[in-house]
Amino acid sequence: MRKGNNLNYYPMQPKLDTISNHSKDYMELSMMDPHHILLFYQFKIDPFDFPLVFPDGCIEIVFCCNPNNPTATIYGSLLNSRQIHFEPEYEHFGVRFLPEQISTRMDYPIKELTDKEASLTEFISLDRFIVEKICEAESFTERIMLFKEFINKSTVVEKIAPDFIEFCVKEIYRYKGNLTSKDLVKKTGYSDRYLRKKFDEFIGMSPKLFCQIVRVQNSLQIITNGKDNRFDDVIYELGYYDQSHFIEEFKKFNVLTPAKIKKLIT
Repeated sequence: MRKGNNLNYYPMQPKLDTISNHSKDYMELSMMDPHHILLFYQFKIDPFDFPLVFPDGCIEIVFCCNPNNPTATIYGSLLNSRQIHFEPEYEHFGVRFLPEQISTRMDYPIKELTDKEASLTEFISLDRFIVEKICEAESFTERIMLFKEFINKSTVVEKIAPDFIEFCVKEIYRYKGNLTSKDLVKKTGYSDRYLRKKFDEFIGMSPKLFCQIVRVQNSLQIITNGKDNRFDDVIYELGYYDQSHFIEEFKKFNVLTPAKIKKLIT
């Protein structure tokens, strides 16, 4: 897990068929401020390369810098790993958010975006020239500067997240997803129904589903760093009952099994 933010959660993508493995001139800049943006990145994809992306709870905005047709796409939190198709040979500029970092900047409920992709203009109000400006910028640094200027003006004032949502999310990160809905009800005093309603509004999914994604994401990090194939560390650290329980939850979100991922990275 990367250091540098105070959320105790920095999702990663295993070095399998992911963007950084498939791209030319890949570069990234992780952010220290947990309240705004998690990561900036830039890449080019070869023809017929379709990188595999794993669920991590994040929202991605990707600009395709095709000079004849510049576009910006927003990708909601994935519920299963899948390949993403990008335009080959053109530079792409991407921005990664945790859901609580982006929901108050969106014109529509974040739940409508979960496991989907859409034009950025459908979900966030923006200057009609900003996509062209970012795509035409001459450097990674300039694109970051332009995007920051844009996103800082995008907050929808009436959509400020309640404090208890921030508290719940931080607890989920702190416990690496090893929490239940009942745990959150006890910690906040709010009903399960009300928590689900507000999580749908500001996180895009139920507390239970978000906990599972965070826990599976943490298991990926342990798998990629571990030395044995028994997954004992995953089961002990993340609170699974046994190996069968871990594998069942992992397969819910991933096309590859834990053993397959372990084999591919070692």
